[in-house]
Amino acid sequence: MSDALTLRQAWPLYAGMTVAASAAVVASASTLASLAHVTGWSGWTPWLLPAALDVGGSVGGWTWLRPGATPPARRFGRAVALTGAAGTLVGNAAGHLIESGYLEVGPALVVIVGAVPAAVLVALAHLAALMVTAHDAPSVTPSVAPSVTPSASRPRGTRANVAASVGGPDPVIGDVTLSNRLTKGRAAASASSPVGCSSEVADTRTAVLELVKAGPVTVADLVRTTGRARTTVVGHLEALANDGVVTRDNRKRYVVQHRVELEVLPRASVGA
Repeated sequence: MSDALTLRQAWPLYAGMTVAASAAVVASASTLASLAHVTGWSGWTPWLLPAALDVGGSVGGWTWLRPGATPPARRFGRAVALTGAAGTLVGNAAGHLIESGYLEVGPALVVIVGAVPAAVLVALAHLAALMVTAHDAPSVTPSVAPSVTPSASRPRGTRANVAASVGGPDPVIGDVTLSNRLTKGRAAASASSPVGCSSEVADTRTAVLELVKAGPVTVADLVRTTGRARTTVVGHLEALANDGVVTRDNRKRYVVQHRVELEVLPRASVGA
């Protein structure tokens, strides 16, 4: 059986809360209005002090306890609610002390009481800005990485052959056709590559080596021609350089260091 009380069972609690809240509001409002009056507020304006404090604290508490509030708005709403409650308590204490003759009205008290409405307005404006910003913020949809087609389901060297299949000389390596040289290099790589060296690695290594042998090329040229990632191309170039196959000149272009055959492929330590 649930321990939660129904409305009919809990009516004494709700009735008592209503009476206590009404008494607190009336007593607090009258004391705060009296405090505003003795600090220089005249006419009907003293009642604006309890209105500002009570409304500010209520709005802050509503934002604090609201289920859909964002963490920044919830934290600031809690600060506004607690500050409003503390201001009401301090104001009531000061009002009673002044009415009973235990406290004299001084310049500091006049300035503090006079600044309350403006401070409440600034706090609520900032709270509203937090709520509106959180509501209007676009939702960020996580990007889905494109699926990579396995090497077995697509022709080998497709990216490298595109640059060589277009009409006219290649703007990077001149009037050199790579199709036959890459095909021959792949066959040699498949026959001589060690166990564990994937055909994808051999294809990329062969394409990079052929492009370097065709003429001085930069990393950007190799990335654009082979279609591979920059880190992949750099990894293959470093492996070729460590084996003494290629070198980089003072213009950051890669050239062959010695005349090598395509069968001499470096280790497959760099992924495709």
